[in-house]
Amino acid sequence: MRFLIYASPFDVTGRDALNFIRSLDSCCETIYIPSIDELKTHLGQPTHLPESIVLMPKDIGELDDLISLSHLLRDTKVILMLPRGCQRISSKVNLLRPRFVGYADEDLSYLTAVIHKMADANCVSPAKAIQ
Repeated sequence: MRFLIYASPFDVTGRDALNFIRSLDSCCETIYIPSIDELKTHLGQPTHLPESIVLMPKDIGELDDLISLSHLLRDTKVILMLPRGCQRISSKVNLLRPRFVGYADEDLSYLTAVIHKMADANCVSPAKAIQ
C-alpha cells in the first residue's frame, strides 16, 4: 500500500505520524511531501497516486490550499488531521471526502489505529495468505 503524508517538516506531530507509517511492515510504501507545490505536482502524475493520504495542514490557510486540490484526490482515501486550535471547521472540508478527521494534537493513538487498520486491510502477508 502506498501512503502519502503531507505535513510541515517543522511539525512534531507530522514527523511522529510519518515515523509510525514507516514503521509498518514492508508492504507499505511511504512518500513524504513537505509543501503544497510538491503535493500538487505529485498528485498531477497519475502513475504516482497513493492509495491513502494523510493531510496535516499547519493552519487554516494551508487547509484552504488543500481543499483547492480536492479534485486531485478523487480516488484517494484521505485522513485529515486538522491543525491545533482549529475550532471552526468549514463545510468545505467535506470536499476532501475524508475517511477520518481528527486533530493534530499530541495523542496520535487514534490516527495510528486508523492507519494500521487501513494498512492491514490492504496488505496481506504471506503468513496470513496461507491461513
